[in-house]
Amino acid sequence: MIHPCIAEGKRVRHYGNREVVLSFTKYLRNDRICLRLLAVRDGADAEPVAVCSVNLPGVAMSENEIAVKTWYENVGMLGWLMDASIVSPPLRYAYFAGVFIPICALLMREDKA
Repeated sequence: MIHPCIAEGKRVRHYGNREVVLSFTKYLRNDRICLRLLAVRDGADAEPVAVCSVNLPGVAMSENEIAVKTWYENVGMLGWLMDASIVSPPLRYAYFAGVFIPICALLMREDKA
């Protein structure tokens, strides 16, 4: 039988060659969800690996939606988040600073095993 690896009560996932856990916090400006990946070291959360979301204060979004960062170091992030059932496929896109940013439904609020 396969048992999921747990770090501080959170499910450990693999992002590239790193073991990571999800971190759900809030952006201070508007209380929207900030989603990050934190590396796992010695069974505990460690340093940030990636910020998965972007705050778009000028874009109307519902409480369960998240804007996914998909450029620079986050190329492939949207596909990874969808494959892991963390976010839905894009519901729509917001155009900001020359980039189309996918707005997705957040499918989970906490990362529990």
